[in-house]
Amino acid sequence: MPRHPPVAPPAEDAIRARAYLIWEEEGRPEGRHEIHWQRALEWYAGSQAVPAKSTAPAHLAKSATPDAIAPDAVAPKAKPQKLKAAAKKK
Repeated sequence: MPRHPPVAPPAEDAIRARAYLIWEEEGRPEGRHEIHWQRALEWYAGSQAVPAKSTAPAHLAKSATPDAIAPDAVAPKAKPQKLKAAAKKK
């Protein structure tokens, strides 16, 4: 039985668990362990990727923040109403 390429122990545990999950999802077929391992390796490599920084211009990236919303696009704050019962003093 061929051995898989060496992988760091924590990564190997995660890859092995994912390969097992793939094997179960496929109905536990025999003879496909190498395919399951490869798919698990690809999954692990994708899960470890660092998301790239946004390439949007600064003025577009900032437009989603609440501070960038035009003042007239925001509803005015409601004024507090006085209670009539509290206003009547005897």
